[in-house]
Amino acid sequence: MTTQQLSRMLARNLAVDDPANLSGDAALDVLQAINAGLVWFYAEAPAILKRTTLSLVFKAPAAVNLTASAQYSTILSGTPFLESWQGCGVRVDGINPDNEIAGVSSLLDAWLPSTLTAAATVLFDAAVIAATIERITSDVRSYTGNIYTPTILKLDTSGLIDRRRELRILDPGHPSFYRFEPLSIAAGGATTGLLRIYPAPVVDITVRFEAEISGAVVTFAQLSQGATVPITDGNSSLLIPLCESFLSYSPLWANDRTRQDARANALQIVETRIKKLPQSVVCPDNTVGTPKGF
Repeated sequence: MTTQQLSRMLARNLAVDDPANLSGDAALDVLQAINAGLVWFYAEAPAILKRTTLSLVFKAPAAVNLTASAQYSTILSGTPFLESWQGCGVRVDGINPDNEIAGVSSLLDAWLPSTLTAAATVLFDAAVIAATIERITSDVRSYTGNIYTPTILKLDTSGLIDRRRELRILDPGHPSFYRFEPLSIAAGGATTGLLRIYPAPVVDITVRFEAEISGAVVTFAQLSQGATVPITDGNSSLLIPLCESFLSYSPLWANDRTRQDARANALQIVETRIKKLPQSVVCPDNTVGTPKGF
């Protein structure tokens, strides 16, 4: 189902001239109802619908030359970093402790030396996770080269802020610990978290894990231009009543007598259908066995 199709279906409940061409408050009310319905659906539906496998690449260290814009500044000249390097460590020659990449041309800590140019090494010990993770549901595993058996990373619970120099690489290329660091989504950025590993790898590695992620939302532009609603076609009929329930609070709702009916219908759909969706797509093993003597 597309956002345009869902929007038209919901808009039929509103006192508007043309449900296919919404504008102003009507469009905003429909958009809010769609996103609220999606949040409600995924909150009540089995967790399997939110699970996915994520794979991140952590590269071997890379040499870069850095020039600070001024002493005590965090801004660098040019764009020595890539956006995907956010959160990675930077070991600048002659400067302690290690710094951290905050942007394509900025550091987390201010540049303290009076000499503004220095060679540095980027430590790829962090990777940006674009999806909004609700929780990690599996072991975090690292893979190196042709080694098939992964290394299981341990969750860092020590509370140390910087372990880049506390740990030494015992098995080259294989970190030992990981930590998930939320980023400030309240600041307006799209990135919601970093997966940080310790120690930084000395060769390229892949880190893989499973997680439950938050459902995507529909933007105002997608409402008119069209996009796929983040739900399977088989479950779209379950989403529509939830959206109608939220839309019934709109002052543009056409029939006041059906407001309560829309809300009651949504509650019934949640209890009798959404909560009864299969918890798994496979059948578990038979662990009952045959009684002795049969």
